[in-house]
Amino acid sequence: MMKLMRKLTKQILWIVIAAFVGTIIFAWGMEFSAKNKKAGIIATINGEDIQAVTFQQYYDQALRQTEKEKGDVDEQTSYQIRDDVWNNMVNQILLNQEVSKRKINVSDAELYEYLRRYPPKELQQNPSFQTKDGKFDYQKYLQALNDPRVPWKQVEDYIRPNLLMGKLQQSIITLVRVTDSETKEYYRDENQKIKVAYLLVPSYQFQNASIPVSDNEISVYYQEHKKEFESDESADLSYVWFEKKASPADEEEARKRLLEIKNDIASGEDFAAMATDYSDDKGSAVNGGDVGWFGKGMMVPEFEEAAYALKPGEISEPVKTQFGWHLIKVTDRRNEGGKEEVKASHILLKISPSEATSTIIKTAADDFSEKVRNSDLSKVATEEKLSVLETGWFTRGGNIRGVGRNTQVDEFAFKNEVGKVSDVIETAKGYYIFQVKSKKPAGTASLEEAKASIKQILSKNKTDALAFEKAQSIFAQINAGKSLKDAAGQNNATYTEPVEFTRNSPLPEISGAPEFIGKAFSLTHPGQTSSPVLTSLGAFIIQLISTTSPSDSLFNTEKDSLAYVVLQKKQGQVYQDWFSQLRKHADIKDYRSAYYRESGE
Repeated sequence: MMKLMRKLTKQILWIVIAAFVGTIIFAWGMEFSAKNKKAGIIATINGEDIQAVTFQQYYDQALRQTEKEKGDVDEQTSYQIRDDVWNNMVNQILLNQEVSKRKINVSDAELYEYLRRYPPKELQQNPSFQTKDGKFDYQKYLQALNDPRVPWKQVEDYIRPNLLMGKLQQSIITLVRVTDSETKEYYRDENQKIKVAYLLVPSYQFQNASIPVSDNEISVYYQEHKKEFESDESADLSYVWFEKKASPADEEEARKRLLEIKNDIASGEDFAAMATDYSDDKGSAVNGGDVGWFGKGMMVPEFEEAAYALKPGEISEPVKTQFGWHLIKVTDRRNEGGKEEVKASHILLKISPSEATSTIIKTAADDFSEKVRNSDLSKVATEEKLSVLETGWFTRGGNIRGVGRNTQVDEFAFKNEVGKVSDVIETAKGYYIFQVKSKKPAGTASLEEAKASIKQILSKNKTDALAFEKAQSIFAQINAGKSLKDAAGQNNATYTEPVEFTRNSPLPEISGAPEFIGKAFSLTHPGQTSSPVLTSLGAFIIQLISTTSPSDSLFNTEKDSLAYVVLQKKQGQVYQDWFSQLRKHADIKDYRSAYYRESGE
């Protein structure tokens, strides 16, 4: 028995550690950070400080996990990971604060009862709690749960925060109720089907027409919709980009390395083991390089051509594709439905810049940066025969054309005056030197600045109006006795008879036009034709062909389960709305940009 207990102790400790690696437990994180106040504060949430070291730990953890799953992470992805970690952290702290504010607790008795009734999945899958045939043994688990020698406290500390969040959520949604009419409406929306025919006069039909938009119309629209033209501070930069690009020598080095791997395999090394150890295709490397069965047209041409030229067991010479150099081994062939397929594995070596090549590229970027520091970027670039690119207008935190989202570029753009040239900024794609071309302060765009977009809006409104006017003319013809199909054919409109659909599963081609759904389901008897309805796609005239009503007896049978589904949806929406308001009204001070600027990232 003691041997079993020691084994269980080790296993549970391992599970707790794994859980902490895979999950961000912010209550633990805040306690940890209190002892690590060296790196400064990265944020304050309702007066509660977040230490930079804590945030960085979670970010590094998430970054390593992504790299493990997907391989190399580019600058834009790393920014997104950092943003996700930030949002998760803020959300969890807000929830923890709400738990404290509401004095929500989980007693030891509640925790024990939860563990007794709901054994953690990780423990259920542990051999120590399974029978000889691999099934979970609840009695073994219960014995261990009641044994004081097993360190359950570590498991409890992992489970307790989740139960606190569950109690908080329950306190928010506990008063949500579902009426019979709501359940019946949901049943109807899911099951009532209609079949229609429709005529569409698309708005784009009038795009080539000469539609004048006067300055007065633009001015009136601007005055009535000024709020639409409010924006944050924005910047427009010019830049030169030194791409991190492999040289021909780097490409040849990768090919030679692949030949060495092939020689090792010929000398007795296992292909699958070599793929696991060396392949840059992380997705297939874990399976020994296996990419499965594929037919013609499913792979890039170079890969496919090489694979189809091999017999089972044969290994190709190095094959170059857009992804790098491949060593391909065909393991099987078959004829499936009259089409030949092959099963293959591969080892991929990506072609990336060597250290020597990277140094050359970085040196060129540094040299250019020095030359342009007190000059004009475009002028020096022209002299050096380098291309000058432009970001176009962007706001802080927004996407920057050609770069993606980048904190360093944001900091440079919004803290410097027009004409200022940046230091070299490195990303996964290369080295950049920027110059501030122009800036706009936060505020409302002027009439002149907004003129082009207003003209586009008014032109669209006018094409919509023309489409609706034409649809009304066609509707008059239908009322005079012309069929919907004939009216469409004679008026250059589109006629369609789609398949049946429901309110909750509309037709894909009109799913972006909710007005269509409302109008279609307002029709009550076959042959009834709607008046024109204007949508973003154009003007529709809809004719009901048939209605399939759901069974009342089936509703009565499924009423309870449907009410539960509707309740869950309603509770989820209530909780989401509550949390949105919680975050909206929170006092969140974000110092990330200053922290990463100071740390040189």
